[in-house]
Amino acid sequence: MSLECATESHLDSLSTIVQRSFHSHNEYFLKTFPDTPLMRKWFRNLFLDAIHDSEYQLLIVRDPSSSSSVLGIILLNRGSEDAAVFKRQPPTSDHDPERYHAMLESEKSNTTGQTVAPHFGIELLGVDDEAKGKGYGKMLLREACRIADEEGMEIFVTANVGARAFYEREGFVTEEAIVLEGEDGYGQVRMVYRGK
Repeated sequence: MSLECATESHLDSLSTIVQRSFHSHNEYFLKTFPDTPLMRKWFRNLFLDAIHDSEYQLLIVRDPSSSSSVLGIILLNRGSEDAAVFKRQPPTSDHDPERYHAMLESEKSNTTGQTVAPHFGIELLGVDDEAKGKGYGKMLLREACRIADEEGMEIFVTANVGARAFYEREGFVTEEAIVLEGEDGYGQVRMVYRGK
């Protein structure tokens, strides 16, 4: 497998990575981001924006035997509230508006209005269901931590409760637990990596 920066040649595969990574086991993502042609176009535009923005690192794991088969992704921003790529693309008519708004609200920094040290934010980390259990998520997260350590920066993430132990094994600590609005009461944790 190959770990690399995403390019425009990966956009077709990137347009379905959220669905392939979360829909089988995450009702919140399934309802918020249904797998429709309009949603695939939305994700394509979102990732295109991130690829061309120097405030982002869009890293992928892909099968080198295919020019575009993305099996895992991590989307890092440099901690700017304005950089939040999910906020840049207006939602489509296919989004669940209540869940989407709750997700955006949960991503707001605890430090809004405060002076904080430069940091990274993980906006998305996912691995294709068919590739889970092979260490690709760990590979992506460790690369993000390596980048942050090299730049002397912390990493913040808001992750689903089920991923908490995964992040803790890589040195993240929980700052806050969150329950998103919606009938399913989707739980998240806000975590931070402070470096090695």
